[in-house]
Amino acid sequence: MSGPKPIKHPAWRRILRSIGISALLIILCAIAIAIHFITGGFWSKEEREISKKLMSLVPLNITEISVASLTSFRWSRVCAIGHIPPGRESLNEVLGFEWKEYVRLDRQFPLDAYWTFLFVQDDQKVIPVRIDRGAIGDLNDKEDVDIPCVPHGSATLFVTKYVDKSIPPNFSLKRRDSSSGESQ
Repeated sequence: MSGPKPIKHPAWRRILRSIGISALLIILCAIAIAIHFITGGFWSKEEREISKKLMSLVPLNITEISVASLTSFRWSRVCAIGHIPPGRESLNEVLGFEWKEYVRLDRQFPLDAYWTFLFVQDDQKVIPVRIDRGAIGDLNDKEDVDIPCVPHGSATLFVTKYVDKSIPPNFSLKRRDSSSGESQ
């Protein structure tokens, strides 16, 4: 006579399978959270809107783009900053008020792949909008030491394109003087 037969427990298989699936879901959530913090978050509605419009305009032979034509939301002025953020105090000085959500901007830097519009609403709220340097184009922030901030009605992006089409264009945010048609 042989010894007792081992008892098979199919429940253990279900338990181990459940543990494995749970571990996989936890790992996927952790990866999503890490990506969120590394990239500064998922694309906002404003970022998708402006990026889509800019990407449709970049292939055209346009040398100037009204910033107001890129937006459907309300704003009074816009500032543009490169991929290296100014300090909190410098930025608050440019904005003219203390931006309490600076941490939101600081978290997405340094991201070499982006430059940022800061749309100001009523000197209280700031809507940061990242622009992909590789897909859309780079901000020409080398020519001015100051962060350019331009009022709604005259905010214009001046586009410099290169002969080599593989190089994305360069953008400069400047004020368009409506009376003379020249930028300042």
